Amino acid sequence: MPDLDDLAALLGAPATPAQRRRQQASQARFDRAVGLVEQAAKVADTGDQAALAAVVARMDQVAFDDFEQHHPPSAALNFLLYDVVCDLVPDDTDAGFGDTWVDHIVYHADHDLAPGAARWVRLAVGLAAEEYQLGNAELEAIERVRGGIRADRDNYLVTWVAQVDRRPRAELLRDGVLALVWLRAFTWYDLCGRRRSTTRSAVTRAEAWTTRPTTSLSR
Repeated sequence: MPDLDDLAALLGAPATPAQRRRQQASQARFDRAVGLVEQAAKVADTGDQAALAAVVARMDQVAFDDFEQHHPPSAALNFLLYDVVCDLVPDDTDAGFGDTWVDHIVYHADHDLAPGAARWVRLAVGLAAEEYQLGNAELEAIERVRGGIRADRDNYLVTWVAQVDRRPRAELLRDGVLALVWLRAFTWYDLCGRRRSTTRSAVTRAEAWTTRPTTSLSR
């Protein structure tokens, strides 16, 4: 699980005590949302669909955060997907067009997951471009597997998914949780069966995340 302790510090000190209180309350809402998404992921891993629906309904009902201008569980799910996807980027990324790590992850997701959850994986792999300087083949694959969905960097994945999937947000969030669980279980092995290294030098993930622009999102 990503370290959330430094997020508030990275946002910078608000100008007034009232702003500090709002920022602290917003951070607390985000932390609770991360816990809620983690709870949903644990339930999803058990296969209990009724329990998962109940937790996801709680996620959906969380109020919009006016300070950060986002829906906290949607932001938390994005943050957790960002973290796991970045861990899956291998060091040896010299594969050619059509044979990148993006292509391989999406191939397995399409095989293992229902279309809704697989779509989340197709979008989530693109989050790696926010941390790493990817090659042309990787960037081409990220663009290709989106399937025509517009990548609006000011919004979160649930909003991207909603461009092509008009089901209620709770159902979209459930698919996102299933994608998170699947990605966390996904591992890389080379021909000798050894786990590949997934460490690249890059900016701190928390810093990369909190420097993203934040604008008003649809609820």
